[in-house]
Amino acid sequence: MKSRINAARLRDEGEDPLRNARDYTEIAEGSPWPTADIARRRNLPQSKVRDMLHEARRLELLSSTGRGRSGSELTRKARRSN
Repeated sequence: MKSRINAARLRDEGEDPLRNARDYTEIAEGSPWPTADIARRRNLPQSKVRDMLHEARRLELLSSTGRGRSGSELTRKARRSN
């Protein structure tokens, strides 16, 4: 069974997709496991972080690297947002 992301729930919990995208790109530069590192720093399950990053990609804030690969970059849309 595939899990579905509830975007409204993520927003209700105060998650900012742009912040998540920026954090991910910064951490991914020096980490082989950026999702796990974000989860540990924020005291969240990895599945929650994965869902947050999926939402950032859906909103076109992070580039896609393909399934199971790290190293996304901020998109032009994300870089323009302040």
